[in-house]
Amino acid sequence: MRANKKCWETVTILIASLVILSVPVSAGRQYNPTLGRFMQPDPIVQNYYNPQNLNRYSYTLNNPMKYTDPTGHVVVYVGGLGSLGALLGGSGSGGLIASIDQSILLNSPNIHGLENTLGSFKAGYYKRGGWGYLSPQGSMAMEAGIAPFQQDIKEYGSPTFDYGFDAGEGYTGGLGIAVPREGKDFDYKNLNKFSVEGTVTLLPTDVNAPVPASVYGTQSNTQVNTVVDAPTIVNTASKAGAVVKNVFNTISRTFQEAVERSRARAEAIMAARKNRGRS
Repeated sequence: MRANKKCWETVTILIASLVILSVPVSAGRQYNPTLGRFMQPDPIVQNYYNPQNLNRYSYTLNNPMKYTDPTGHVVVYVGGLGSLGALLGGSGSGGLIASIDQSILLNSPNIHGLENTLGSFKAGYYKRGGWGYLSPQGSMAMEAGIAPFQQDIKEYGSPTFDYGFDAGEGYTGGLGIAVPREGKDFDYKNLNKFSVEGTVTLLPTDVNAPVPASVYGTQSNTQVNTVVDAPTIVNTASKAGAVVKNVFNTISRTFQEAVERSRARAEAIMAARKNRGRS
């Protein structure tokens, strides 16, 4: 009996190990291709009015032949950037930032409504300051970037190591990457929370010396403030819609009352004329 029990335990462990090894991990959630389902639920329900979204174990609204959703969420930002230094220096930037999810891409506002279209949308502004090693340069530029694996704009506020370059003199263009850090070391647990960005000068404001190119490696701190999110937008839109509806109803009611008064006046005039004709 003990031998049989030990044998069954071994078989069970082997089967469980094979099952675990056969389940791929996708963006932090285990996915079972045989069942066509995730083993853990999606942390966000994009739209409570769409029945497909209520199944938090499904993938891309149960339509993987049409849609793909590598992460489910993405953070995008655009702003202004300035830097100054020669071997050592500093940089600063700021602008608008927003986090969106698959519902913005997969759903139509004409079909599913405003709340479904926005999903877990959030928007705000960011401020970033850093210092470190810069080749001789002075620059004022526009920046735009994306953090493909961040779920919320607050995640963009983590400390980072920033690396990049630009090329040109006066008018320049460049690329950069920001990698999460913890103190003076890389944050190895969250390296997937990186962001990439492009920079371009709209005016001839970039000075590089002694060659028309520059590189940098800095450490930065970022502050992110949320200004608006999907529920706020939906609530504001609902209130605005109610105001517009009330105004329209008031105008319509006033117009109908004016028409009724004109009709009553016209009928009174016609009746008076008939009475005169009889007399």
